[in-house]
Amino acid sequence: MISYFQTKREKLKIIYCSLCLTNKYRMGNESSKQAKQENLIKQQKLQEDALRNFNIRVSSYSYPHHGQHNAYIEWCRAQYELECVPESCRQGSNFNTKDNYW
Repeated sequence: MISYFQTKREKLKIIYCSLCLTNKYRMGNESSKQAKQENLIKQQKLQEDALRNFNIRVSSYSYPHHGQHNAYIEWCRAQYELECVPESCRQGSNFNTKDNYW
């Protein structure tokens, strides 16, 4: 009986260690560091895309189409700030990616 439990325990240790070595089942602070890095990369990409969209909007300004310059620039800044917010944190019914006109 003792040998059975020892071998069973050793098998469980081997299975547990093999699961811990894979990325899917990694435990501890490494997974949170990895998640933080992934979130940081996503946030940087959102900011880069938002800045690119802001520059496109500002360069495509025309008075007959967009109206007063100051109001349009304020709208562009508001859109930039909204696009920098992660999608999981966006709230309200005013933001819709399909209706992103400028």
